[in-house]
Amino acid sequence: MTEIINSLQEHRMASAQLNIQLDPDSVNVELQTRQWDTVINLSNLIIEQMSGARWDTVRVLADQREALIHEFFSNPVAMKLYQRVLNDVAEIQAQNITMVKQLSLAQQANQTREKHLEAVRADVRARIETDHPQAFYPGT
Repeated sequence: MTEIINSLQEHRMASAQLNIQLDPDSVNVELQTRQWDTVINLSNLIIEQMSGARWDTVRVLADQREALIHEFFSNPVAMKLYQRVLNDVAEIQAQNITMVKQLSLAQQANQTREKHLEAVRADVRARIETDHPQAFYPGT
């Protein structure tokens, strides 16, 4: 995760320096390549974090990835990157499907856990009512 954050910072610094380079086309391709690599790395990291149920981190990474994608496509994509981007977009779509499936499974597991906890609470309450009715019905 640190590598990706560093990559984002490098991208921002490179963006700021873009206008002082002698060959803006080659710099732009290099910058876009690094930026696109960061998008792919963020996608992979999101899936990894989802597997570990680190939902707070997932949200932050997803927001960063979305912002980076918008920034990337706000400029024309260099022809040298065009085919790679097309291929990677298909991969990102597949990753998004995986993310949705993992999120759905996590929600199902959470619902099952909540139902189990509710059943345990009801059982404990029933036992207390039976064994210690005065706790629920004062004066008995």
